Amino acid sequence: MIEARSLRRVGTLLFGGLAIAGAACSSEPSGTPPPEPSPAPAPAPAPQELESLPQHPVPRGLIVPIRTAEEMAAAPTAPPSGANYCQSHGGPAPNLVYFGGQVISDVGVVDVNWSSHVPALISTNMPLFWQAAVQSNWFAWLNQYQTMGLKGSDGLAGSNQGITLGSYVGEYTLTPSRCAGTTNCKVSDAQIATELGNQITAGNLPKPTLGCDGFSSTLYMINFPSNVSITGPAGSGTSCVQFCGYHYAFHYTLNGQSIVVPYGILPDVTTGACGGGACGTNTGTNATLENATGVASHELAEAVTDTDIADDPSNNYARPCAWGDNNCGEIGDICAFQYGTITSGTTTWTVQQLWSNTDNNCIAVGTGAPALCTASQSPPGCRLCSCNDNGTGCNGGTPVCETNPSNVDFGHCEQCTATSNTCPTGSTCTQSSSTATDDKCSGCVPKTTCSAGANCGTQSDGCGGMVSCGPACTAPQTCGGGGTPNVCGCTAATKCTGSANCGTQPDGCGGMINCGTCTAPQTCGGGGTPGVCGCAPATTCTGGQNCGTQLDGCGGMVSCGTCTAPQTCGGGGMQGVCGCTPSTTCTGGQNCGTQSNGCGGTITCGACTAPDQCIQGMCTCIPATTCTGGATCGTQSNGCGGTVTCGTCGNNQTCVGNTCVNNDAGSGSSSGGSSGSSSGSGSSSGSSSGAGSSSGTGSSSGTGSSSGTGSSSGTGSSSGTGSSSGAGSSSGSGSSSSSGSSSGGSSGSSSGAGSSSGSQLDSSIGEVDAMVEGGGEAGPVSGFSGQNSGCGCRTAQAKEEAPSSTLLAFGGVGLVGAARLRRRKKNEKN
Repeated sequence: MIEARSLRRVGTLLFGGLAIAGAACSSEPSGTPPPEPSPAPAPAPAPQELESLPQHPVPRGLIVPIRTAEEMAAAPTAPPSGANYCQSHGGPAPNLVYFGGQVISDVGVVDVNWSSHVPALISTNMPLFWQAAVQSNWFAWLNQYQTMGLKGSDGLAGSNQGITLGSYVGEYTLTPSRCAGTTNCKVSDAQIATELGNQITAGNLPKPTLGCDGFSSTLYMINFPSNVSITGPAGSGTSCVQFCGYHYAFHYTLNGQSIVVPYGILPDVTTGACGGGACGTNTGTNATLENATGVASHELAEAVTDTDIADDPSNNYARPCAWGDNNCGEIGDICAFQYGTITSGTTTWTVQQLWSNTDNNCIAVGTGAPALCTASQSPPGCRLCSCNDNGTGCNGGTPVCETNPSNVDFGHCEQCTATSNTCPTGSTCTQSSSTATDDKCSGCVPKTTCSAGANCGTQSDGCGGMVSCGPACTAPQTCGGGGTPNVCGCTAATKCTGSANCGTQPDGCGGMINCGTCTAPQTCGGGGTPGVCGCAPATTCTGGQNCGTQLDGCGGMVSCGTCTAPQTCGGGGMQGVCGCTPSTTCTGGQNCGTQSNGCGGTITCGACTAPDQCIQGMCTCIPATTCTGGATCGTQSNGCGGTVTCGTCGNNQTCVGNTCVNNDAGSGSSSGGSSGSSSGSGSSSGSSSGAGSSSGTGSSSGTGSSSGTGSSSGTGSSSGTGSSSGAGSSSGSGSSSSSGSSSGGSSGSSSGAGSSSGSQLDSSIGEVDAMVEGGGEAGPVSGFSGQNSGCGCRTAQAKEEAPSSTLLAFGGVGLVGAARLRRRKKNEKN
């Protein structure tokens, strides 16, 4: 372990009490008063840490340390019962030693806000906390550290002070010369001390007051906003980095006398690096305020029991320090982050436990002050009185405490003292070396009435007896409750207690205090805590809404649910309700079949017109790939605007009506002087001369050709020529031409016109009927017309009995009718 001398200052820098006194360490005021205020002494050397705790030194003095991440992770709450911070961090068993310095015997707390930007949680509650704390049993037992009759560890006389219940002076908000705004700002401890002195001198803060013991009894506790970073004294570090708070002091000249003025520094622990458990282990809804009052109570107790730590330039505790432990620190350091509670009225406050030498433990509430020693008693079973007990602890026939250490009755309540004026008029206070006669009023005439205005309690009669001043006070008044002894009264509270910020609270004197109003949507008690603005957010949606979000009534949102596909939120046209609007038209160009309507149903996209078929939502024509009706040649429509080939015919065949037909050659003759001509798709000519002979020739262009001649003899002759011309020529599988002649004076002619293209012929065949009759009657021969070629019809007339021959000429292809005719003629000849 590092030697105790170096460790003591570590504690001073890590926990609780400081001072900026300019004089060397001395219990006496300096001979020449310093300027008002005086600067701080030179800082002590940088502290060292305990070897056993490299991450966090054992705290003792000045500051409440920031809890490290390791500490918060390992011990998020206070140490177990019976433990203390010093020993749990490797220190020895604690024991506070008196080093001879001053304490605060009757503290008066001044609550100071550095600027108007101190959080409302702090500025509202700290005044109430101070009032409760200094009048509580948590504070009362601190009188075990009074210094009456004690000598310091150096063997010299102590300060001869008691410690009694304190008082609350008031709340003050500064407009400082530095860090008055909201921007981030740094201020040093020396600057704070200077500012504090200047504000006192300017009248913006009450001046410090001296107690009956001649020492300052005023303690300035300063709250800071979150934007102000504080550099502590003597290398103690930075607020919210190394510490959560500290106490110190500076010298101020009051009525020509330099006095030590203590103060406490309280950074904002509600947010930032000092928040979130870094400055306390409290949990629950009021944890932030509880951590704040925990730090504040720590510094209050240390400032009271070790007021002038600032004037100690050594690493170890020494005069003018008061109570401390060179291994563990001050009264609050030993029990850091261990808590208790006090109650004031209906409000409970959190305070830090403190080390009690008497109990040898960390305690929050003691048994109160020990009884005053009687004339025959002396400590430790009782306590010596102090000037603070005058009229309170010392009352009745012995209303004054003997505070002269050389007096035989030192520390006891007496009828009178050499410096008091408590004897009745005409009496004197006897001084003697015998307790029986010392401090006694001689020639005493007791009073029979109380002083003017007194209406309750009792008063001394001046001769060792008591006189009643009146009956008990009527509640809520108490005797002295208004601040005046022996007068019934009640001091009405002016601010609400606890965390109340709305509604009303009793003022303790039969009236009510307005605690404030809430801003919508918050209501008073709306969050579940009476007297506190809050809002209970809705957790379910209203109005049938089942999707999306709704306002929760407290500035947030509540989820109403989600929709299942194909439904969407508002899809049916109603906002906040799951629904679906079906589509009515098909998409993607689909023109047949069905399509999903997007809501679980279908819509019809249309129907196809034959021969189209619906394939994958589109009307599509499937072309035929084979011919129908037994077709073996030519082509047929494929049903989709194209054709399909049915086959081809063999040699000497013609495709007629998608059927292959054989080609034949034909001829005919007749007697007589007749001539006939025909015109067709090709051309032909015929002539006949002499005695009944005729010749005819015919020609056509096409794939094939044929010619025939006929002759006849008779008594007459005729000549005739015939020619036929077609409307065109046909190219295809065959052509034929024929010529015929007849005798007689008759002529026959046929005309026909037709043309064919390709190899396809009409599928319908006209029947050819040739009739040959005698006596000059005519016999008609009719041809046929084809699908792709046409032929005219020819009439042959013959006056001869001999059959006339009929020639049909076709361009392009041979015709069935021509073939039939040739077969018929052949049969007749036979």
